[in-house]
Amino acid sequence: MEAYRSIPDWDQVEPSLDPSLDHKQKYIRLDHGYDESKEKLSLEDLYQAAAFRGGELVSKEWNGKMHQQLDWKCCQKHAFRMTPHAMLKGGHWCQECISPPWNYSVLTQKNLFAEQVLNPSGK
Repeated sequence: MEAYRSIPDWDQVEPSLDPSLDHKQKYIRLDHGYDESKEKLSLEDLYQAAAFRGGELVSKEWNGKMHQQLDWKCCQKHAFRMTPHAMLKGGHWCQECISPPWNYSVLTQKNLFAEQVLNPSGK
């Protein structure tokens, strides 16, 4: 009950996420495997992001829209469909691989994005 009562009101200022400030937990910006500063992504950017996750973009054409379903393969050769938006902005990837936590050590050997999320300290 004490923990519940210590929850701040909605009008309380949230802590800053400015990485230059000293926080209890170190701020780590994730690498998503492509140049996030670009205004418009290319098919090559999607190939790079998939390779960063240890997989591949199977689709050979893309209309440039972030919500177009495309075909992908993960590092364990599971085929799936997903939008670039779900992968790049939502952090999603192969649903078959990410589900069993007992397999994370295999996944993180090939998927650099998963490695930095599941092992943020680098250990």
